[in-house]
Parts: sequence; C-alpha cells; structure tokens
Amino acid sequence: MYVEAGHDGMHAVSVQADLFAGALFLQTAFNWNIYAATIALLVVAALFTIAGLILCYTFYQYVDVDAVTQFRSSR
Repeated sequence: MYVEAGHDGMHAVSVQADLFAGALFLQTAFNWNIYAATIALLVVAALFTIAGLILCYTFYQYVDVDAVTQFRSSR
C-alpha cells in the first residue's frame, strides 16, 4: 500500500500498524488465531465507522449549515 502525501502523510501506514498490533495483542493475550483477530478488529472498526456516519448524519439534520458557514466567514 502506498502512502499519499499530505498534512497527515503517514495515516495509511498507521492504520495498518494499529490493526496488526491489535491482532498481535489478541493473539498473545487470548491465544486467538492471527487471522480471526484481524477480522474481529476490522469488524469493530467497521461498526465504529458506520456508527460515526449515522451520528454525523443525524447531527447534520439539526444544525443550520448556512448559519455555521456565515459565522465562519464573518471571522
């Protein structure tokens, strides 16, 4: 996997390293298979991502976006 340059250029490598470290922890602590631990972490990460998207969508419904944009441009 390549890393795209930007203000947070090491993000792609960081996510892979975090998942691998978590899988190694689960393998060592609970004697899980490394593949099962990786899949479990991916499922948890997917659930957090979906929950975050739902939370953002519901929050977006209750915020007046035009007022926020006008406030930011007035500063």
